[in-house]
Amino acid sequence: MFTAAYYLKELSESSLIAELFKIALAESVAEDDLWWQQRAMQELGWTEQRRNLLLQNAERIRAEGATHFLRELAWAESDEQAYVKARMDEARSRAALRVTRETTGKHD
Repeated sequence: MFTAAYYLKELSESSLIAELFKIALAESVAEDDLWWQQRAMQELGWTEQRRNLLLQNAERIRAEGATHFLRELAWAESDEQAYVKARMDEARSRAALRVTRETTGKHD
């Protein structure tokens, strides 16, 4: 356990993790994967770049209609009502999935 903790500590103090997120960002840009672009930026702490990316792609995000993505757009637009609505929609979806799993006995 000590060895694992030691190496995790070393990794967390190095710039390696940030570099991995930068590589992930470059890959998601090449694949035009907007979700993973903004997630990499979020992990890197690039708040303004992330906000700009989301705002520049607002139409695309709305067209996709994914609740988790609409939540991020609401954050970027500082739209508290839309943010709360997206969070509530996510909670409803999770609850419905849980009920479905419980009633059907199917689990991922």
